[in-house]
Amino acid sequence: MGLTVLTPLSRVKVGMNLIDCGDKPGSNVISVSYNLSPDINDPTLSPAIQRACTEIGKLSLTGITFVASSGDSGVAYSNAGECLLTDGTLESGNPTGSFVGQLPASCPFVTAVGATMVTPGASINQTEESTTGFPSGGGFSNNFALPDWQQGAVQNYLENFAPDYAPSIFNRSGRAYPDVAANGWGLVIVQNGGYALASGTSASAPIFASIIAAINDARIAAGKSPVGFINPALYSAALQDAFNDVTVGSNPGCQTQGFLAAPGWDPVSGLGTPNFEKMKAAFLEFQ
Repeated sequence: MGLTVLTPLSRVKVGMNLIDCGDKPGSNVISVSYNLSPDINDPTLSPAIQRACTEIGKLSLTGITFVASSGDSGVAYSNAGECLLTDGTLESGNPTGSFVGQLPASCPFVTAVGATMVTPGASINQTEESTTGFPSGGGFSNNFALPDWQQGAVQNYLENFAPDYAPSIFNRSGRAYPDVAANGWGLVIVQNGGYALASGTSASAPIFASIIAAINDARIAAGKSPVGFINPALYSAALQDAFNDVTVGSNPGCQTQGFLAAPGWDPVSGLGTPNFEKMKAAFLEFQ
């Protein structure tokens, strides 16, 4: 399927393998399950953030789809629950402050994936809700402007469903994420030769990435190219019926309720969870 999954435990191994660059088959989908940097507008940090995103964008032009977890701390940054104070510094412990996004999820060339869960006691055929075991990451970038392909979906949320926070709490004109969501709570994984329970958007991202890898398989079998950079397509009319809309939940942080899930796109679950068959059919229609 051409899928590479990067988790915190695999970074060292991947780095060691860079000496083999050029003589190994490439991947059509790369899934990243860790955060690289807080997305804050800082004279020292911002150039590196923007350069990293630009390089991801260049690679996406070669036909690679980049997928990343949206984080497990709601509108705060990292597991330490860091928020931005008025003096421009980050403070951990979930203090009162402005929301902080994270890279690579906030990069517009990356498909960011939030986490959902099956409602306790509900049928697995029912639409999932946003996770309550941890707050799924989501929000707005302080370094990247809202892309044209997101305008309609995001403006609908801002005008009709966004909490009435002060303008300083989050950047309403920034790139919004996550783009989509997938199950991220109470998952069974294989670890060290045995089974274990795990949760997090670190699981949601590779689940969604696997769906894109399977769609690539179908396109390649049909004599077509891999999908590559998919974000504009996800928000297009061609895929408007390819998601299960998630309307229950929130992603609290920084002493707030964060954002609320709502009909259509929202900064908790994005466009929703994918319907594989509908998504595959839509992508097969593209050249």
